[in-house]
Amino acid sequence: MELLYLFAFLHPDTISDEMLQQGAPVLEAPLQQLVADSLKFDMALENLLNFSLVHRHADTTTLSIHRIVQAVLKDQLSQEQQRSVGNRGSTPGQPRLPRCPFQQLGHLPSIPYSGSAMRRIY
Repeated sequence: MELLYLFAFLHPDTISDEMLQQGAPVLEAPLQQLVADSLKFDMALENLLNFSLVHRHADTTTLSIHRIVQAVLKDQLSQEQQRSVGNRGSTPGQPRLPRCPFQQLGHLPSIPYSGSAMRRIY
């Protein structure tokens, strides 16, 4: 569930496996361990895929999550929990989740829906 809640605060169309693996150091311990273990990570993704909570794009090795699923997940969290998850890695001086390689080429929008963007939504 932690992984799914994290996805609720990322750009819904461009969740990159590579970005998650590179950003593991800014995640909390349970998510760090999940992302670091490729077998457990693949099993967790398989569960999310089986319930159609995320979709894998084989051609770009990215995942997407429906915006309605994101909204429902965010609604289940208190405002404090939303700030905690949504601001993960966005505190000045703290490491951040890296940008997706496709973003670096200028093809996709910014990944995290966090910080000031989160405050505008809620």
